[in-house]
Amino acid sequence: MTIASDNNEHQLMLLRVLNRSGDVVRAKSLSESMLARGDDLSDDMRAQVERIYAESARE
Repeated sequence: MTIASDNNEHQLMLLRVLNRSGDVVRAKSLSESMLARGDDLSDDMRAQVERIYAESARE
């Protein structure tokens, strides 16, 4: 694994925690940031981030 992929994995874990805890403001902000740097994301990771972003945007 590269440093970038490790960082993305850690951010995705944090994003899941924020989403589950109901902290939609931070979840939305982090997911926007991750998507803006999207070229570092795998297709699977991008799909997960987009799903969480959509959930947080509805709140």
